[in-house]
Amino acid sequence: MSDPVSVPVTLLVRVDGWRDRAACLGLPVELFFPPAGDVTSGVAARKVCAVCVVRSECFDVAVENDERFGTWDGFTGRELRRAVRRRRMRDRTVWP
Repeated sequence: MSDPVSVPVTLLVRVDGWRDRAACLGLPVELFFPPAGDVTSGVAARKVCAVCVVRSECFDVAVENDERFGTWDGFTGRELRRAVRRRRMRDRTVWP
């Protein structure tokens, strides 16, 4: 009989604050940080984010930490940077 294969899995674990209410709590971190080219995980991560009650907090943390990889508030790193640029442009716009 052969030995079972051990596969390391990292989980998002409980921390105090808004993360306690995050929909991703307890899910494998690999879902939100998939290997390059893995479109399936990105879609699954977005579905989790879509029902999350702390999306704005997640977005703020990602912006504050200049996150460039992974899925944050349903955004990929690239989409996150675009959203930040749009937000900055909007904030600079002065209305009469």
